[in-house]
Amino acid sequence: MLLDDIINSIIDNINNIPLEQPIFIYTGVGAGAMSVDQNGILQLENYHQYPPFLQNLKNTIPNLHIFIILIDPYQENPPYVAKDKNLILDTHNNIECYSNNNLSVYVMRKSVYTDPYEPKDDYINITQQLKHLNLFAINNNITTLYHDFSGRSNALLAEYFDDDLHDHLDHIIYGLSAREDHGCIFDLTAISSYFPFKIDYYQFLNHNKRIIIKLFNIFRFTTMDTIEEKLEIEMQNYPPYMLEMIEKQKEQVIRSIKSELRNDIFSNLRIIVRLIKGDEKYEEITNVYFFNNLPEYQKGKVLTMYHEKKFNNLLDYLMNYYGKKMEIVAKIKNLDVSGREILEFIINGENPYDWYKALNHFF
Repeated sequence: MLLDDIINSIIDNINNIPLEQPIFIYTGVGAGAMSVDQNGILQLENYHQYPPFLQNLKNTIPNLHIFIILIDPYQENPPYVAKDKNLILDTHNNIECYSNNNLSVYVMRKSVYTDPYEPKDDYINITQQLKHLNLFAINNNITTLYHDFSGRSNALLAEYFDDDLHDHLDHIIYGLSAREDHGCIFDLTAISSYFPFKIDYYQFLNHNKRIIIKLFNIFRFTTMDTIEEKLEIEMQNYPPYMLEMIEKQKEQVIRSIKSELRNDIFSNLRIIVRLIKGDEKYEEITNVYFFNNLPEYQKGKVLTMYHEKKFNNLLDYLMNYYGKKMEIVAKIKNLDVSGREILEFIINGENPYDWYKALNHFF
C-alpha cells in the first residue's frame, strides 16, 4: 500500500464532510508505540501516534475530524491508538484504516524518506505525495501537521517547503515543537509541543469554503520582510493563556539556531576559512563529513565547489545559505541588520574559536 492510496482515500472521505466541520490531517513517521510501560500503557509524553495537542484540540472542537497517517515498518498491529480509542478496523480497498467518532487512523508499514535527506535502498520517497497533500490543504482549507520521530531533523524538510507555503504556514506545519531537533523522544506534554490555535470562519462565511483551524507558527512570520508589528497584531487573536506558547516558540527557534551554529555551522565555516588562508590543505582532508548536515539538494552544489577548490565561492555560498537562518534571529529579535551581516560580524575575528564569544553578542 502506498501513501497515494491513503491520501486519495482521505480526500474522498473529506469531500463528503460538511464545510462547517473543520479537518485536521496528522502524519507521524516512526510513531510505533515502543515506550509502553509494564501495564501496557503509553504515557501521554510519548504518545507519538496521537499527540496530546491533537487530543486536546479534538476535545475542544467536538465536530473536528482528525485523519492520522502512521508510517513505520515496525508499526504494531493494531496501532496502540486504535485500541486506546476503540477504533474499528476497515480494510476497504486494501487500505488498513481504523475509525470511530470522527477519528480515522491509516497505517503504512514502509520505510520512507524525502528529498532533503540521503536516499536509502528500499526506502520510499514520499516528497511528491506530501506536495500533493500540501496543495490539497491549500485549496480546501485543511490543517495538516507532519512530524518525523525517526531521528531525522524535521527542520530540513520544513525549510524545503517554506518557500512554497509562505502564508499557508499557519495551517500546514512540518515539525512539532517549533522544528527543534529533539531526536526520537521528547515530552509531548510540554507547552512547547502545543500550538496556539484559532477557528477561522472567514472563508466559510464569505466564500463558501471550509471552516479552518489555524495554528500559530512563528516561521510564517519569518518569511515576511518585517514581523514585529504584524506579530503584535496576530497575538491579539489568541487568548492570554496561549501567549506563553508563542513566546516559547520564539525561544525555541533562537535556541535551535544557536545550537546549530555551535555544533555544525561554525565547524563548516572554520574549515573553509582555514583552506582559504592556507592553514589547512585540501589534500590533507580525507573525509568531508562536515557537509553531512546539509540537505541533499544543497550538498551536491557545495561538494562540487569544494572538490574544484573554489573555496572563496564556497564560503560566499555558505554565508548566504546560513545567513538565511540568522535572518530569522534578526527578525525575531528586531535587529536592524541582515542575517548575513550578523554572520560576517561573528566570523570576522582572526581566531575562529573567538566566534563563539561573538555569538553571545547576538543571543
